[in-house]
Amino acid sequence: MMRRCIALILALAVCMGIFSACMNEDSYPPALELSSDVPPRQGEETLAQGEFEATLYYINEDGTRLAGEKRTVRCEEGESMALCTMRALMDGPQSQSLERSVPSKLKLDKVEKSMGICNVYLSGGFPGSESDWLIARLAIAATLSDTLGIQAVNVLYNGKEQGYNSNAIGEARYLGQSLDKYAEDMAEKYPDRSKGSMSEVVKYIDQYVTMYFTNAERTLIAAHSVQLSVSSEASVTDLVTILTGKLAAGISGEDALEPVLPADFTLAREPRIGVAGMEEEETDAEASAEKNTSKDKTGEASSTSAPSSLPLFAPKVIYITIKQPKNDYDEQLMCAALTLTLTGYLPGISGIVLYIEAEDGTRTKLNEDVDYLTRDMYTDMLGTSVSVDYPDENGSMLKRENKIVPSSDEYDLTKRVLTLIDAQGSSGLGFAPLSREDVERVYLADGIAVIEWKEGFTDKLKEALSYESAESADRLEMLIIYSFVNTLTELPYIKKVWMSEGGEKLGMINRIYLGNALLRSPGLTGNE
Repeated sequence: MMRRCIALILALAVCMGIFSACMNEDSYPPALELSSDVPPRQGEETLAQGEFEATLYYINEDGTRLAGEKRTVRCEEGESMALCTMRALMDGPQSQSLERSVPSKLKLDKVEKSMGICNVYLSGGFPGSESDWLIARLAIAATLSDTLGIQAVNVLYNGKEQGYNSNAIGEARYLGQSLDKYAEDMAEKYPDRSKGSMSEVVKYIDQYVTMYFTNAERTLIAAHSVQLSVSSEASVTDLVTILTGKLAAGISGEDALEPVLPADFTLAREPRIGVAGMEEEETDAEASAEKNTSKDKTGEASSTSAPSSLPLFAPKVIYITIKQPKNDYDEQLMCAALTLTLTGYLPGISGIVLYIEAEDGTRTKLNEDVDYLTRDMYTDMLGTSVSVDYPDENGSMLKRENKIVPSSDEYDLTKRVLTLIDAQGSSGLGFAPLSREDVERVYLADGIAVIEWKEGFTDKLKEALSYESAESADRLEMLIIYSFVNTLTELPYIKKVWMSEGGEKLGMINRIYLGNALLRSPGLTGNE
């Protein structure tokens, strides 16, 4: 009996020890054994790529629904995961029971990503029908949403929004409905105007529209999905007025973004759709003819024909004249936001022509060196959100924060590390133990991110820890090291992070052995 009691007491003691270790806030991630391995070199011996799992949506066997197919997708260093996913989707299904959702004659030009929204640009042969285009659009939205958590998608053909039945339809979002149900809903919401099937009852249609604002530093353009209730009788002027009003207001709340238009932004004239290369006055006759034939309710001037002196398929643009603002504004940001917002929503529009009208009625065309403003002019201004994990102000946990960076930098590993270093200096601890100058480079090798620090990394880290007590130094070292590990492993194709100094393998600086690649430690991040 006594032996049983002793055994029970020992068992309880072991359990309590394990439990207390689990509860210890200062417990370290599992230690890795010492090894003779060295960080993979950047070069021909390694592949600068990673892998991630994607769910690609194709048409099922009986043609009634979209069905997901799991696929391992490879991504080269610096490549957008959205671009890699789209390339895989357009390769077609591997299963013989599935059919292509995106016709093979369509070609992928590029993919833009901004703040959880993607713009996919296609060219090549247009699908045989608008319904085929709608299915392709839906499959792209389903694929990017399931694989990458993309909130919404805009699919453009030859750089233009296509709409449906000459209607502006907003973003593509996949809700899991059958293809027949989707087609019925779209036909009911957006009847074919060319067949004279318009209802006399005015309807209000809920849409999500991608609009563009700016970050707090006013350096980048950031996309945001805005819900609108649009009248079926809305004219081009109505739609432009609604959109510019939203742009002038900005976005408040958790996802706050700054407005790009001046607070006193006012249309001086009615917006008109015309042919590129013509002055606005030259489109007056066209506009009058359009009003007399069929009032445009969608933003697509379907009754407007190109003058005989210009090519039949000359690009259509929207001419906008605004009153000279009295409030301060950034001309480039304003032009970018108007161009991206309007061309991404109004079907068939290649760009915009923007005038500012003075009090005496004289007008000045902005960007006189080009015929009209296009989306391509502002691709480099797009920003997107990346997550960085840095030690909090108490030095107790890692704190996750989203930073807006140029979209082109989202998958640049070196720039992501530099963004983290900047965050450490401006937030959290209030100082950066390491600086931008300490980073030699960051590269991807066989799915491992390698941070190559310059010589002096060890000394600088030891100096930062020397001001702390032994216990605090241990904790701070762990937070500093794992801030880099956790930040880089936010990318799904990076599983481990290795560090080196001056191209040589590191050992133990304080208590963490850096001679192996380190795994993510999610428990250190308080708001993960």
